[in-house]
Amino acid sequence: MQVQDLPPLVHTVAEAAKYRLKMAKSTVYEHINAGTLEATRIGGRTYITERACKEFVERHEKATRQAHCSPLSAVLNDMQSKAA
Repeated sequence: MQVQDLPPLVHTVAEAAKYRLKMAKSTVYEHINAGTLEATRIGGRTYITERACKEFVERHEKATRQAHCSPLSAVLNDMQSKAA
């Protein structure tokens, strides 16, 4: 395996937005400023690690699953209490 075959460990905001997070650069900056996406500034440029991208996506997916499950849980609990 050669170095160019390895996946990048850090991304620019543009790279992370387009290829990893699938959102607009401005949205990525909003998440960075809000503290929900970890980033590092080096020499005037902002970089996001691959680990930070993965953690952000995992948190987002978990929150989305919980949001979609919560109403159903409420309906099921309501149905069970009415049946009892």
